[in-house]
Amino acid sequence: MRVLFASTTGAGHFHPLVPLIDACTARGDDVLVVAPPGLGAALAAREQPYRIGARPPDDELTRVMTRVMTRVLELPPDDGVSLMTREVFGRLCVTAMLPTLEAACREWRPDLVVHEAYEFASVVAAEHQGIPHARVAVSAAGFARSTDTLLRPVLGPYGPGIVERLRDSPYLTRLPASLDPSPYALTHRYHETPEPDALPDWWGGAEEPLVHLTLGTEAGALPTAGGLYRAVLEAVGGLPVRALLTAGHGTVDPYS
Repeated sequence: MRVLFASTTGAGHFHPLVPLIDACTARGDDVLVVAPPGLGAALAAREQPYRIGARPPDDELTRVMTRVMTRVLELPPDDGVSLMTREVFGRLCVTAMLPTLEAACREWRPDLVVHEAYEFASVVAAEHQGIPHARVAVSAAGFARSTDTLLRPVLGPYGPGIVERLRDSPYLTRLPASLDPSPYALTHRYHETPEPDALPDWWGGAEEPLVHLTLGTEAGALPTAGGLYRAVLEAVGGLPVRALLTAGHGTVDPYS
């Protein structure tokens, strides 16, 4: 079986694909990964073949991201989400990556396209070539579903019904139903079996409930990150729990 995996830039978008890429490789599938230049070094360090597409023009991306940051800091969060989904993921990233993904689907002829939830150029390319596609969660299912309707103005010109078929495609997630009920009809849940004692004992043998705190891999680079992380840490500081905070590489020190 030939499986093409597609991702946008960012650890939080690529890493959910990794266990599926590894599983396909282990069972002998032919795998091709397609991603923007920002993931070039990460893909070069892996064993799978890959192709690198383009990134959006810097001036356009900067202009949109400036608007997004303004909305995040000054207006309701939904406005920033709308801009990111529609303008960055739906318009700029699709325009930049589509030529590479169209060529990969046409020339390599995968049997299946698997993409992270906010990579849409591969969906357009798969639809144009009649290739089935599946979506891998990078967030809560309810959040992803709430942003689907934002895509109609930007994906509609590529073909009728693309957004509807994106919504109806298989949705793969590692989150359990108890934490993340899914509105997607074709939801499939998967998990990795951790190695014994994979998590170091940072708590000196304590057995209190373990609370995992995360704001994702990108929030830590926002101008408001310091105060946000302080508030999160102080909220759990007095609770009888073990707390594990995970963050992206660019996260600022909340107490600096």
